[in-house]
Amino acid sequence: FILCLRTLLMGERILYLIFPQFPWVLGQTLDYRTITCFLPVFTWFIYEQFPGQLHRQVLRAVFVLSGIFTLVIIVTPPTVFTHLLAPFNMIMIICGIFILTAVIKAVVRNMPGARVLVLGMVALFLAYVNDTLHNQGMIHSLYLAPTGLMMFTIAQTAALSMQMSHKFNLAYQKVASLSQELKEYSETLEIK
Repeated sequence: FILCLRTLLMGERILYLIFPQFPWVLGQTLDYRTITCFLPVFTWFIYEQFPGQLHRQVLRAVFVLSGIFTLVIIVTPPTVFTHLLAPFNMIMIICGIFILTAVIKAVVRNMPGARVLVLGMVALFLAYVNDTLHNQGMIHSLYLAPTGLMMFTIAQTAALSMQMSHKFNLAYQKVASLSQELKEYSETLEIK
């Protein structure tokens, strides 16, 4: 949802086409808040998706830093908070490296869905870097966030289905094992 809202506010600024009277200051505030809110939500998703791969301290640091930046965005005008984008982008890139490292550790440990999710994360990360460089005027390209988000969503869907399939197989094996034990126990009771 957060990235979808950002897509409405960036590039062609679709939200302003749909609602021409939409206040510019509110739009800027929402735009920047989508950036600061995305990072903790995404970090938490990876933390929960691959337990033990991302340190809790990284998660806490992301929440604290994002909270500070979000608070500054809420209480200051755009002339102040727009200068915070470059520092927060650096924080996002550093956190992105931590998150990518956690998913790569999950790949190495052969956790279900990690391989496909790392591909989606790379696409999303590259789209974010492209959009950041585009916004800073360093390159002239298209906004790739919608494409990166779509690729990540497809990868995420595949990863979640792989994880659910793995859990279902484990549950099925446990039920089969318990059924066999119950059958053997029942046969021993019949013999007595």
